[in-house]
Amino acid sequence: MIVHIRIILFIVLSVTLLTADTGRYWVYFTDKANSQPGLTKASETALSDRARNRRLLRNIGMDDLDLPVNDNYLHKLGKTGVRIYRKSRWFNAASIYLNGVDRTQIAALPFVQSVEPVLGFKGKKTPLAKIQSPIAPTSSDYGGSINQNEMLGVPVLHQLGYSGQNVRIAVFDTGFLLEHEALQHLNIIDAYDFVQGDKIVANQANDSPSQHNHGTMVLAVIGGYKPGKIIGPAYGAEYVLAKTQDFYRAGYRQAGFEHLGWADAGFVYLLSRQPVPGQSAI
Repeated sequence: MIVHIRIILFIVLSVTLLTADTGRYWVYFTDKANSQPGLTKASETALSDRARNRRLLRNIGMDDLDLPVNDNYLHKLGKTGVRIYRKSRWFNAASIYLNGVDRTQIAALPFVQSVEPVLGFKGKKTPLAKIQSPIAPTSSDYGGSINQNEMLGVPVLHQLGYSGQNVRIAVFDTGFLLEHEALQHLNIIDAYDFVQGDKIVANQANDSPSQHNHGTMVLAVIGGYKPGKIIGPAYGAEYVLAKTQDFYRAGYRQAGFEHLGWADAGFVYLLSRQPVPGQSAI
């Protein structure tokens, strides 16, 4: 099943993304020959204990997609003068900046299957709407979120004690304002910014002031908790957060597949991902 999901994601994103010049290229390798560690060792090093237990529970075995990219190939690729930007075990590929090296020179390497541009998109340079103040409380602690919760039968589940406890949810979006009053209770297990390559998922100096708005609102809808204003269905869950989108620069597909592998290794049950503007969610 996990292989099928990866293939579907690849096909759908490949055909729906709007082309934009990212300046980077995918270098796809021919194989993972002599890739170390082997499958057994990869299970111990690439996946968390919980991720391995999840796979055992669902009869999902290890396969070559779980093996790392061949370090020897990466070393030889780097020796050509290109700059390696990211690597993907699922794609068996690395993304690079050519740095003046001829693309055909890279394609001619004996361990390279193909070299293709990294696809991306560019959003419109219009600011996101400001986060609106929560609707005034009603007779329910759910406040303005009562309708959406009732549509899903959430209040009944909450009364039975279900709030997402022991479930890990990954949210991939534009960034997150974790100081928001509805988010301060969240149990954040891990976070990473795949746009700027650090662990800060809040706004930074190079971001639009409204960069974190969408991610903050999505996270609040899923797991927010501010009685009288908003209560999300999974306010008791664990969260893994990734900042994966930059509306002012290209590179959505680039970050997308790397953070999917990152979440898979960290035992994520559920995934929320902001779609490409104008396209359907996956």
